[in-house]
Amino acid sequence: MPDLPRILLVDDEPHIVDALSRHLRGEYHILTANSGQEALKVLQTQGAVSVVISDMKMPGMNGVSLLARVRERYPDTVRVVLSGQSDLSDSVRAVNEGRIFRFAVKPCSPAMLREILRDALDQHRLQQSEQTLLQETVRGAVTALVEILSIVRPEAFGQAVRLRRIVHELSVATGTGNSWDAEVAAMFSRIGLVVLPPQLLEDALQGRDAGMDPETVALVPQIADRLVGRIPRLETVREILRFQDRHYDGSGPPAEPRQGDEIPWGARALRLALDFDSLEARGLSPEAALGTLHDRTGFYDPALLDALSRTRVTASGTLLEVPPSRLLPGMRVLADLRDREGQLLLSRGMILTNEAVDRLRLVSRRESLPPTVRVELIEDPTQPGEAEPRTGTQG
Repeated sequence: MPDLPRILLVDDEPHIVDALSRHLRGEYHILTANSGQEALKVLQTQGAVSVVISDMKMPGMNGVSLLARVRERYPDTVRVVLSGQSDLSDSVRAVNEGRIFRFAVKPCSPAMLREILRDALDQHRLQQSEQTLLQETVRGAVTALVEILSIVRPEAFGQAVRLRRIVHELSVATGTGNSWDAEVAAMFSRIGLVVLPPQLLEDALQGRDAGMDPETVALVPQIADRLVGRIPRLETVREILRFQDRHYDGSGPPAEPRQGDEIPWGARALRLALDFDSLEARGLSPEAALGTLHDRTGFYDPALLDALSRTRVTASGTLLEVPPSRLLPGMRVLADLRDREGQLLLSRGMILTNEAVDRLRLVSRRESLPPTVRVELIEDPTQPGEAEPRTGTQG
């Protein structure tokens, strides 16, 4: 049963639902509902399905409203409507609001219904294939840009990795769930720093904007916004970056009036992570940094600030002193590594990528480096993770 395609049948007449179920049982995993509200509850408790087939005219929530909500909440689900001959105007609304894949005129024969379901499932598989390709494209673009940052500005890359880790920990601690968008935003939030000269870069990493002119301060998020805007399906990431300087009480840019939970969760988490990391970069201990954050009344989401206080007391991984030639991707660098001229090669908090390791080996061939690098062995991918970018669309 779990391997069969999942179909949800919705009709306010139980005998119709029962008849359709009998005809399709054994070929599909059938779920049923006798109203629009019940259908949404079924989807909420049972999870998304491949196809929803709904009657058009039902009391309360009709088929138009139901399928429009299904489209919004479960965009991957293919939507089919059962419509009477007199429902033409409602059918047009269903097309416009619910992006219906196919209509079936009642009464619908079992043979016709099977044909419609076969076509709908083919459409669902096509969408899944397209989404997989798009997800891989998005991940590849994100990875490429972040790896460029690691080469051009290792200091900024190190901070971006630390921010991503904090955002991930906040997601786990608060039970937020899919934090992919927020973690990608954390990595992109520092990419605008590539335009800053070394002295201004150090100020930016420590959260000291007072020495910069307003145009320079505004330029950093603008660069990130332009880059993200060119990558498909990162609309949520872009919104997070737009609100990353907004405080919980509504102060700070942009001009759009939002405060509290109206601010995207990822932006609230990123703002807190940025300020915490900047305070640590100034030399404050985690405890002192948290104390400073608590003193900034109204700046941060209280639930996130509480979660940050809890997650800062965590078990560390295995600590090692490793020769540069023995560094491996996935290790976390615990102290800055510089060459003889003071040029930063690896930044504190940076999780080594293949590219960073290769670059370091090239450097070591032409000049001497410190005999060892202090690192931590962790299970923490450099790129944001386990969850997928949100790419579902239909029609």
